[in-house]
Amino acid sequence: MSEEQLQAKMTFRKGGREIQPLFVAQINDRFILAVYQGAISEHDILIKYRQKTNARWSKIRTPKHIHWAVDILIKMHAEREQTKRFLNFLIGIWNETMPIRSEKEKQGSLTIENLLGSCAAEIAEYQELEKRGE
Repeated sequence: MSEEQLQAKMTFRKGGREIQPLFVAQINDRFILAVYQGAISEHDILIKYRQKTNARWSKIRTPKHIHWAVDILIKMHAEREQTKRFLNFLIGIWNETMPIRSEKEKQGSLTIENLLGSCAAEIAEYQELEKRGE
């Protein structure tokens, strides 16, 4: 899908306003991920996704915490040590992440190349976990 098609697919209406994503990426043939400006502060973001099942895209959804928990439990059951390392990696990223404070930082940070490129080694290291869980 082109960038324009992804933007259109992940744009929605709320309170009579059209909400367009700041960033959108087709993760694979089953998921589209989008990041929107959040409502809590100018530095807040909202993450939404669409999932393709039976050749149809779902409605735009906000991930629920339970999905993460169930996924991690399944991964933990199958690959305990690798899942622990993965969780420690995510916690490290969380602790090191600083808020985006300017439009210039936003433009430079929210690219799929930057996001995936900055963690390319870890993506390769934990790719086996993709086969477990959701």
